[in-house]
Amino acid sequence: MQVQPALTHIVLALRGDAWTSLLTLITQPDLKHKSGGWQNRKRKWRTMINEAAHSIELDADDIDFVQRQIIGRNGGGWQKKFFDIFAGRHPLFTRLPIAPRKKPEQRKHRA
Repeated sequence: MQVQPALTHIVLALRGDAWTSLLTLITQPDLKHKSGGWQNRKRKWRTMINEAAHSIELDADDIDFVQRQIIGRNGGGWQKKFFDIFAGRHPLFTRLPIAPRKKPEQRKHRA
């Protein structure tokens, strides 16, 4: 049995609404915080898009992030937007399970 090498990055071409939604998502202003996980990822993704080809290059960390967002799509927030943009557009983003929605007492609440 041959072991497949770990995937380090993919270039994902997006069309139509998926491309428009991605651009809207990553170019929106940082309203709450100037830095942090999502803000840093948005800045990174802005440099990884190819507007002429309507594509984005995702590294292993990005692939894992998108997969977690697709799996958590019933959790509300941005997960559904990531599902709409990425689900089914690459084998890594296809047929992922849906995580059950957490009960209110299990959710993290920000102060």
